[in-house]
Amino acid sequence: MKKIFKSLLTVFVSLTMLFSLTVNVAASENTVSSDEQRLISEILTYFSYSEGDFNEHNGWTASSITADVDIQRCLNELKELNPELGEAFTNIMDYWIYADTTMPIYSGVLPDGLPTDNSLCIVTLGFQLNQTTGEMQQELIDRLIVTLESAIKYPNASIVVTGGGTSPADPSKTEGEEMAKWLIAHGVDANRIIVENKAPTTVGNATNTFKLLKEKPEIKSIAMISSSSHIQRAVAIFQAVFQLEAYNANTDAIEILNNTSCPVDRKEKLSQQMNSVTEAINTCLNSKNIGLIADLSLSTLESIEITNVNDTYSKGAKVDPKVLAHFTTLAGAKYDLDVTDRAEITNIDTNKSGSQVLKATYSYGDVIKDVSKTITVGTTAVDIPKGDKPSNTTAVKTGDETYALTFVSLMMLTACGYTYLRRKEL
Repeated sequence: MKKIFKSLLTVFVSLTMLFSLTVNVAASENTVSSDEQRLISEILTYFSYSEGDFNEHNGWTASSITADVDIQRCLNELKELNPELGEAFTNIMDYWIYADTTMPIYSGVLPDGLPTDNSLCIVTLGFQLNQTTGEMQQELIDRLIVTLESAIKYPNASIVVTGGGTSPADPSKTEGEEMAKWLIAHGVDANRIIVENKAPTTVGNATNTFKLLKEKPEIKSIAMISSSSHIQRAVAIFQAVFQLEAYNANTDAIEILNNTSCPVDRKEKLSQQMNSVTEAINTCLNSKNIGLIADLSLSTLESIEITNVNDTYSKGAKVDPKVLAHFTTLAGAKYDLDVTDRAEITNIDTNKSGSQVLKATYSYGDVIKDVSKTITVGTTAVDIPKGDKPSNTTAVKTGDETYALTFVSLMMLTACGYTYLRRKEL
């Protein structure tokens, strides 16, 4: 019997080790296919078509995301090919568009409302050291002054200071180490400071920072500090790196909650954002093939239609029209997209009886489409039934059952082995 138990234990341990190895290999081999790389390149190219100008902070703000439909189409196609990667890129593009449209760019101390516990980390980006002396330049000191004020306001937050050696005058000095010395000299506890002193670029800073922060599981989010013209590019880079490194490691991304800055006169263009984010994506996905595509055409808007409406309504009823647009890609593929949020809709007043015309207008590229629908509102008011308030239903999230099924299979194999060995002994 002891022999059987020993054999059984050996089989089980071997299978379990094989299972663990398989899981680890699968987690580390998140490669991207040529089709996925093509879609990512198209997403970047379409975003580069955005129109805008310099803002009051000398960064770049978009007045229009010109190719928003094609960006959404490519994201949808990427999700079909690779749901996890598609979700990561949706998060990247959502934050990047936010950064270049409606994101507030603060000055001075970090704003209110950030976590007051140790789940927050302040990330301050370095700036090139003086090329002649190797000392910190005033712009970097200005960033540190903002960091010091923010560290006092959020005393439980960790602080990452980033930047490698950037001065030929003294290669032994790094931005990160000089920044840490300055903060400590001004009263910041050294135990709060995490130094990233390897990378001379923002892309490298982001990659190294993600790895450093993942060693501290209590940290869930960051607030970023840089110069005013640089902050939009910085958050776009960090979002891309944090999302893709989390995808690579099959772990949770670290959230970027807010920002602040010090004012500068230097301006940054959209092209600088494009170059840096593209570099970040290629670095994280171990690729050299992702980039902007020359002369990539927008999809053609063929027609629009009003959906989710009836021909007749009771007086006072709610009307919630949707606008569905029909497109054709350059390759001739047809697809539809809900553009309700982008369309101009002239709704009807159901408090007035009789015939009314509901209208919708939508444009994409150089094409403008209109559509209308006649609706009749009756004289009888809508009857709202009275009843018990419906109870809330708790949603149950189901996860990936692959590992559980594999483990069950291992147990069944072990049981079969036990039965076989037992019969052999008899």
